[in-house]
Amino acid sequence: MLYKVIFILLLLQNPLGYTADEFIETLENTYLVEDGNNAGITKIVLDPSHKRIKIWERCIPKDCDWGIVTYNQNEENMEAIYAMGDVKKLVNLSLSKDRLILNADIKYVINQKAYKTVSYTLKSQKNRKK
Repeated sequence: MLYKVIFILLLLQNPLGYTADEFIETLENTYLVEDGNNAGITKIVLDPSHKRIKIWERCIPKDCDWGIVTYNQNEENMEAIYAMGDVKKLVNLSLSKDRLILNADIKYVINQKAYKTVSYTLKSQKNRKK
């Protein structure tokens, strides 16, 4: 019984079952919004080896982490869904051919009705020096 309780507590702490150690973040797969004054998304990290994504949004005093979800990929783009209560954030991503620019469209759906869609252009940190 104790093992079941511990397992449930661990699952509640990390509902997706992923740990930060399992999520691979490198400069090559990290994309930052070019407009530093925007009030929305600030950073997106793709983990192509596990088909997972992690998104940050501007908050004060530090950016809010949306968490890690898996994404579906076809030849042209990637799609992910963040479900937060009655709000769903539908993420549609497309990479430039050289993989240096990431275009992101975030559609906000509240109670199954589209509320708004916001588009972002993010730049790879691949060529940035550590």
